[in-house]
Amino acid sequence: MAARNPRATRPVLRLTYVSRASRPLDPEELAAIGRAGERRNAPLELTGMLMHRGGRFFAVLEGPEPAVLGRMEVIITDPRHRDLRILSEQRVPTRRFENWTFAALPAAGGTEAESALLAMLAGGLPLGMPDD
Repeated sequence: MAARNPRATRPVLRLTYVSRASRPLDPEELAAIGRAGERRNAPLELTGMLMHRGGRFFAVLEGPEPAVLGRMEVIITDPRHRDLRILSEQRVPTRRFENWTFAALPAAGGTEAESALLAMLAGGLPLGMPDD
């Protein structure tokens, strides 16, 4: 019998947010954000993903509630973004990103769903974020 990942079966807090980049970020900076997230999140049992397009971020962070809330305190004060808006905060029985300590996804728009989400983030601010 294969060993199960205990992280995958414990209830977790899943927090989803959007924000705006405070300045343009090049692909290497975005990759560095992803690498740093992986290093910092793994010991805290945090998983999730980050997408960036058109100066907007969309992220999902999940894990033990104290770790998620502690990481959000750091994220909120990060000068690389502003206008952070929490879209959802849910206690869930399973993770969606079980094997991703933190994946920074390029804005390639590879799937139809990803393309639609990124288009929403890039234009018109339909998520209720204030416009400049």
